[in-house]
Amino acid sequence: MPEAFFLFVMVIFQEKDMWKLVVGFIIFAALGLYMLSRGGDIDLGGEKHGAANVPTVVNPVGTPQKFG
Repeated sequence: MPEAFFLFVMVIFQEKDMWKLVVGFIIFAALGLYMLSRGGDIDLGGEKHGAANVPTVVNPVGTPQKFG
């Protein structure tokens, strides 16, 4: 596995402008990870189903009412 990675890096850096794309991707990925880590409660679990995940709305009387 490491040999394939080093071969990939050698091929990329043989091109004169390819390194800019790699550096840009690394910066973009790092920025994205930083923003996700600072975002608080972010759920990356996908789409949720079931009665526990039905949004609730407070009606004018003040008691919660479930949609669904």
